[in-house]
Amino acid sequence: MARSKGTKMPRGDKQWIMNFKIAIPNITILNMYSDFSENNTNFRKVVEYENQNLEELKVLLQSKMKKVEGEILV
Repeated sequence: MARSKGTKMPRGDKQWIMNFKIAIPNITILNMYSDFSENNTNFRKVVEYENQNLEELKVLLQSKMKKVEGEILV
């Protein structure tokens, strides 16, 4: 707020923002982050796919167990 202008709707000072320093990592760090990010996304997709398959298998096994229980009781 110290660098803002306006009373009802403060706006940032463009010149101050243009001079704001930010750290830009070198290409090696950027590539490492990109690889990590891609691997993490792929891992999440695989886990999601496996969980979906396990849920389907659970439902199938539960239905077969109920069928077997019904046959044993008869």
